[in-house]
Amino acid sequence: MTKSIWVMRHGETLWNQEQRLQGQLDSALTVSAKQQLAALKLPNVTSLNILTSTLGRAVQSGKLIADSHPNSQLLTSSLLNERHFGVLQGKKIELEPTCPQWLQYHQRYSKPMLLEGAESELQLEQRLYKARQLITKLCTEERELLLVVHGEWWRAFDNLLHRREVWRQGNGIIANGKLMRITLSCHNFMIYE
Repeated sequence: MTKSIWVMRHGETLWNQEQRLQGQLDSALTVSAKQQLAALKLPNVTSLNILTSTLGRAVQSGKLIADSHPNSQLLTSSLLNERHFGVLQGKKIELEPTCPQWLQYHQRYSKPMLLEGAESELQLEQRLYKARQLITKLCTEERELLLVVHGEWWRAFDNLLHRREVWRQGNGIIANGKLMRITLSCHNFMIYE
């Protein structure tokens, strides 16, 4: 059985604008993100499950979308939480890294990241497999499904769907508020382009 589902990265936050690494910390949505999400209409959707992480920026994004879709249900799961980035969370991203931690962060697409306090690739991958099971279960319901995700989480999950190592760059980070429609085989959960 194949099913199309919606996927969206949460709305832009103040820390996104400031180029701060959020990880599992949180920052408020920007005014323009709130307006964009409140105006979002998914075409031909009569009933909708909105699955978000438990982090505030994703939950708030999901609630704003739910408000404009009367027959929707908001569900949360920590399985969709953004990756934990340890000591770098909340810090402004150094584009030209001068310390070893930022160097580790910027090399995360070429080798596993070994940051103090960060979620390892193995821990992230195990969580992604559990998330896949939850999403597969929701795919069997009659309701449409929208995932409100995080940038690094989706990059890793997309790699898992394409059978790549979760730490590879893959298709990269999607933009805040970008809405995509993908088709999945809910039997073996493979992605179709």
